[in-house]
Amino acid sequence: MTHDSKVGVVKVLINGHVVCESHIPTNTQATSNGFKTVLGADADKTAFFDGMMDEVRLWKEVRSPAMIRAHMSSINSVSGHEMDLLAYWKFDEGKGSTCVDTSSNNHDLLLGGGKKASMPVFVHSTAPIS
Repeated sequence: MTHDSKVGVVKVLINGHVVCESHIPTNTQATSNGFKTVLGADADKTAFFDGMMDEVRLWKEVRSPAMIRAHMSSINSVSGHEMDLLAYWKFDEGKGSTCVDTSSNNHDLLLGGGKKASMPVFVHSTAPIS
């Protein structure tokens, strides 16, 4: 997902291709102090993502679809210490209730909202990487 607050556009991308685009007020911030980032659910936690996630990166600046595609299949394309990288979740834990942020910012994710019944099922990734 990209959020360009300067022009008020949010885009959802899958494998580097835009699948959904929406306009929101230009003064809206994606995250701010006191609010938690939620992956896989809406803010009210009433609608949930039904699919698989792997290698989620949160950047300070908007990435173009071409930039995303260029770096999504290379295992060493991101070190975790890039200046504008806010969070980098690899989802390599395989079990447990926490997904470790491998950036230098320590934004670990609490999986399933901390509820045992909502824990994700870990599967072996078949993503083509080089």
